[in-house]
Amino acid sequence: MKLAAFVDRVEAAIASQDGKLMAQMLRLTGGCADVELHALTAQQVAQTCQNLLTRFDGYAEVVAGIIEACKHLSLQSYTKAYSAQIGAVIKFMEMFREETNWVMPFLHVLFVDTRLLAARADNEASQTTGDEIHDSLRSAEQHLKKGFAMAANDRAPLEYNKKIGALFIVNQLFKIYFKLNMIHLCRNLIRAVEGPAFPKFELFDMSDKVTYQYYVGRISMFEDQYQKAEKCLDYAWKHCHRSKIRNKRMILQFLVPVKLLLGIMPSPKLLSDFGLEEYSGLTDAIRGGNLHLFTEYLARYQDKFIQQGVYLLIEKLRLLVLRNLFKKVYLIQQNHQLQMQDFQLALKVATGRSMEMDEIECVLTNLIFKGYIKGYMSHMKKILVVSKTQPFPSILDVSK
Repeated sequence: MKLAAFVDRVEAAIASQDGKLMAQMLRLTGGCADVELHALTAQQVAQTCQNLLTRFDGYAEVVAGIIEACKHLSLQSYTKAYSAQIGAVIKFMEMFREETNWVMPFLHVLFVDTRLLAARADNEASQTTGDEIHDSLRSAEQHLKKGFAMAANDRAPLEYNKKIGALFIVNQLFKIYFKLNMIHLCRNLIRAVEGPAFPKFELFDMSDKVTYQYYVGRISMFEDQYQKAEKCLDYAWKHCHRSKIRNKRMILQFLVPVKLLLGIMPSPKLLSDFGLEEYSGLTDAIRGGNLHLFTEYLARYQDKFIQQGVYLLIEKLRLLVLRNLFKKVYLIQQNHQLQMQDFQLALKVATGRSMEMDEIECVLTNLIFKGYIKGYMSHMKKILVVSKTQPFPSILDVSK
């Protein structure tokens, strides 16, 4: 497509306030990717946009910047592409405050492209210098944050209000903070979303709500708030469209270990359907109090769990395995006074190695403290005295 014809179509979208068409046209992998740009200089592009967008003067720089970014992207010059793109963002932000919500579809595309380009530009810079560079992503974060503030604080009437597009921007910022390993900054955004000035959650698009709950679930998981993590991730899982198999699997990678920690076991069919075989052995190990099997699966999939960011969470499941192993000892003895040497023997059989009595006492103390065992220890007599009623409470009840 010739540049002039393309800009004419963009002008028509702006004139009719068709935000979706404008977004489609100005997506870096969308309409502008089909424009014949190879023989045009940046000055020629800027001049064409200026001539054809006289009615919408401010948009000329925005469109020219995006077209220039698209040209550099096609040449895999990511740093130059980001520089052109961020110029378009800065110019658009100057006009954004005065616009109504018709521009939100375009803003969303603009911010997604900016985030992705920033990551590529940083990767390009890192390969050049040999150091880990995040300058572009940090720059993008600053501009997206300004866009969020403008949208979230919009005071226009409801039919024109830009707040309805703010949750999408929050999700883009979440992605940046996770990439930068600055997850603590997500908490400010969560407070804003949960605040009284923010629109009711049910008013937002389902895709935005699913993404938001997914990230809040992961954040809660890192903060050891497992009940909230399970609630958020479960929402994301149940409301994620059935056709989004990859997304549903991604949610399960975090939902399954959180549910395991709460004593909720996944079905073998679920694990099989989504290729999560690493959890089948862990589930069997927890159910059976099989410490050897648990250790074997943890070692086998250690690299995978570390890559997914769930290794430390899964390591915490070891305590549940020990709880169920010790429950077996209780069921065999059928006595509320249990010899610690019996636990020592059970651990030796389970692991093939002897454990010192001090270690046994430490494990039991932890289980009692966590509420997994109701009872107390007699250090002098080397016995564990458990409650005569529900000495091993349900893990789900303990977690509540």
